[in-house]
Amino acid sequence: MTSEDLKCSFCNKQQAQVKKLIKGLEANICDECINHFTVSVERPMKIFDGYKSKCSFCGRTQRNENDIFYEKNGVYICYECLDSVSYTHLTLPTTSR
Repeated sequence: MTSEDLKCSFCNKQQAQVKKLIKGLEANICDECINHFTVSVERPMKIFDGYKSKCSFCGRTQRNENDIFYEKNGVYICYECLDSVSYTHLTLPTTSR
């Protein structure tokens, strides 16, 4: 996969269309989706579904009904990974276009 093929797994924007793109195990997330999940009042939360949801970034499943996962387009990110990519988003330089 070339850098031109990389896109956000949540919004499907190409790397050239966003400021930053952070790669996880099975998914990528852009700066715009990070902002959406961390700032938006209407976060697409995934309610506990009996350990079926799996984070596309770290690979772990939900531990219990209080374990928050965010979902969009069938891609999941757990609260811990969202926290981590939020920090990375704030500290990494912007991708040149």
